This record gives sequence, structure tokens and C-alpha cells, in this order.
Amino acid sequence: MIKSAAYFSLFLFLIFQTSCTDKIAITEFEKIADVNYKVFDIELNSENQLVACGGEYWDYGFISITDLTDFTTEVDSVSKSAVFDIDINENGDIAACGIYRYFYKSSDEWNVFYTPESDILHQIIYEENILMIVGGAGLSTGAYYDINTVNGEVNRTDFDRELASIYSNDDTMILGGFGAIYCQEEQENFDIKHISGDYFLDMESDGSDIVILGETGKMYVIDTKGNVENEINPPFYRFSGISDVIDLAIFDGEWFVSARENTIWKSKDRGENWQKLSIEDQGDILSIEKKGDYLYFGTSNGIIGRILD
Repeated sequence: MIKSAAYFSLFLFLIFQTSCTDKIAITEFEKIADVNYKVFDIELNSENQLVACGGEYWDYGFISITDLTDFTTEVDSVSKSAVFDIDINENGDIAACGIYRYFYKSSDEWNVFYTPESDILHQIIYEENILMIVGGAGLSTGAYYDINTVNGEVNRTDFDRELASIYSNDDTMILGGFGAIYCQEEQENFDIKHISGDYFLDMESDGSDIVILGETGKMYVIDTKGNVENEINPPFYRFSGISDVIDLAIFDGEWFVSARENTIWKSKDRGENWQKLSIEDQGDILSIEKKGDYLYFGTSNGIIGRILD
């Protein structure tokens, strides 16, 4: 009886997996650039350009700009260690962050700054003349930086664990990291929210909600006050530990999650059903971004490409 129940459970599991996912091998894609190093983040600006950053963890960091009309690419070597995240403000100005450093560009030159502590900086937001950056150094140290690029003022807020993701709007800021979500409203103190048990890699806006991706693959939908509205266990969720997921992108209600081993997951119904895309022989998909009809991606093999979505 126990064995029969086990087989029946396995049968239901296989049916569920088949109904919720549909693997498609994407053998052809349009290559935009080959930058030779890991591409940790990509952003698209209004001037039909793709900006990317990456490198090798302790050896090299770059920021590149690719013209999407002719795919010409300029690569700037900006660091002796990797650059992890990049953002573009409403004026088209570029800023980035990485291991012990953050960067922003003015007058066609990169301004490079070192953190006062040995913080690994994971994610950055650039709004007007303000940089908002999160990072830290493992379970013991976390940091949020608020930096004015006009007067050079740097404010650092300490946390007791590393931070990896950030969301900001006019009156709310939400930070995510090792086992905690923090919410700040109207410049008050950060309050810890009751979401735990994961390492929160990324968060993106989906209309009036924020979607959070955990390293286990579990996803949370929260409101701008940090209250959980829904918890989602996608096919890539791993209850017992770390899954393969890396990056999250949301565009017009479509959710995209990049992963290791050539994989991108896509949902058109807010995480209820998922389609699995395979971009063959390109390595881990480290970064994704959607614009118009194309889904853009950067890989661990140094390829920047796009597929027709």
C-alpha cells in the first residue's frame, strides 16, 4: 500500500511538471557581442544602446556599450575585480558597482570610488544624482550606501547581514539579503519584515507589487509596505537548498528568471505556469532584460545576445 501511494505521488508529480513547464531548445539566437568575460548585468537605454558589466571576480572588471543598430561594442576596463550591477538614470548617465568599488560616468570618463569598508557591492539604483547601493561581506556585515554624485557625500547604513537586492520608489525602499527583507517608508528607519529562510537575490516591480526572487527559487509577491501577498514555488524551486536561478526581469506582466546551464524560465501569468527555454552551449545565463520584441541576455561565456520573444 505504501509503495502504491509512492508511485501514485510520483505520477502526479510528473503530470504537474509536464503541465506547468514546456522545454523548448532555442538553437539559434542573435549574437550582439562577445566580451570574453562573464556578463553579470545588462541594461538597455533610450538611445538604442545596451550597456553591460562583468569580468572575473578578483582579476578584471569591465563596462561595455553596444550600439544595437550595428552591434559595434566599446569595452572599458574599469577595475581589477568584477563589476556586478549597472543602472542608467533618466538622463542616460551610467553607474555600476562591484567588488569594493562603485563607478559613475561623467564627461566620458569613469569616476571610480572605493568603499570605506571592504564591501562587495551587489546591486545599484541610479536616480537623478543619487546612487543607492547594497552589499556587504557575508553573514556578519551588510551595508546600504546613499551617495550624492554632485557633492560627493556618502552615507552608509549598517546591517547585521549581507544585502543583495534593492527596490526604490518615491516614498518606499525595500532591501533584501541573507534571510531578511527590510522596508523603509518616507526616510524613516528600516524595519525588518517577516520573510526569512532564503537569500533574496533580486526584486523587480510588477505594477503596484514587488516580486522577490530567492536563491532557493522561491518567489514572493509583496506590496510596497513589505507585506507578503503571495508565495510561489516554481518548478525551479529547491526546498532543500540552492537552486540554479540567478536573475529576474519583469516586462509588461511577463516574468523571466535566468538560470545556470543555458536556461531561462518565462511566465505569462504571474508565476502560475512556466515555460523553460534553453539557449544551447552558452553557459549560465547571468543576466536578462526585455525590450520590445526581444529578450536580451548575458552569459558566463562572455556572450551578449537576444532571442525573439
